[in-house]
Amino acid sequence: MNYRNIKSDARNSYSDDFAAETFSQLQSQINSLQRDLEETQSKSASPSLYESIGEFFSQWSLLELQLFTLADKTDLKVTERSSISKVVKELQSLNILQTDFVDKLNKLRTFRNQLVHPYGKLGEITEEQINTHIKELNTLSNNLAELISKG
Repeated sequence: MNYRNIKSDARNSYSDDFAAETFSQLQSQINSLQRDLEETQSKSASPSLYESIGEFFSQWSLLELQLFTLADKTDLKVTERSSISKVVKELQSLNILQTDFVDKLNKLRTFRNQLVHPYGKLGEITEEQINTHIKELNTLSNNLAELISKG
């Protein structure tokens, strides 16, 4: 047998073994990534959950607008930079907003902050919770609409 053929056969054998080992490692990594992706997808929020989150923020924005409108009607000095907290405190100090209203609003604000800054906990918030809070926002919004129409 020729030395060159032996050397070539050895090189080819090594190359084949290396390729097979590399392929096996890559296949293992691909399988692991695929399992991780499937697990992540199964834990992800459903599209309807995101729709509910969008509805919550839409209702929250309306509530903020109503609070600023009410503050404006009562001649409070508020600007674009005024915080909702400041507006609410001012309206409460004038006995326009009652304590129970402010308490409910503060709980909703805490929930809103959890949605804005989930810190990986979005999967722990259910669509049912969001829809419950949307109903609470609607109730507060209706209360504010009455106050605005009176003023």
